[in-house]
Amino acid sequence: MKPISNYKLSRSIAVAIIAATFVMGMFPAPANAMEYLQPKLYKVTAGTWGAAGAEMVVEKSFVTLTFDCANGEIPLILKKDRKGYFKVEGTYTRRGFGPIRINNPPIAQPVIYEGKVTGRSLKFKITVIATGDVVGEFTVVRGQEAKIRGCR
Repeated sequence: MKPISNYKLSRSIAVAIIAATFVMGMFPAPANAMEYLQPKLYKVTAGTWGAAGAEMVVEKSFVTLTFDCANGEIPLILKKDRKGYFKVEGTYTRRGFGPIRINNPPIAQPVIYEGKVTGRSLKFKITVIATGDVVGEFTVVRGQEAKIRGCR
């Protein structure tokens, strides 16, 4: 067998690169190629989801949460994957005892709300983004009235 010269090898590589470039140019990736990589998401059923110490009100374009001593908000449509899992950013604001002072208002913290919807039940946890601390874990039920006690 005759050895291939460096010239022939270089020429073969160049032809392969040109051919690959030509083929890729003829078949460009679709503009929405990233959509193929994203799982299909489904809206969480709108309405009130409640439990002792927690209430989640799912609206068309946002979610409000009320806890015994805090409030939360998810400023977008709450969506889950086909297995019921979700993970979204939102805010969590602790409330103190008594009236809110003008010079010391509660501060909303950026948090991650993540959990799973199973039928009429929605289990979720809240994690502070800056520290990784878990604020709490809750399970709310669609159509169930919440029992919020307020701060004590």
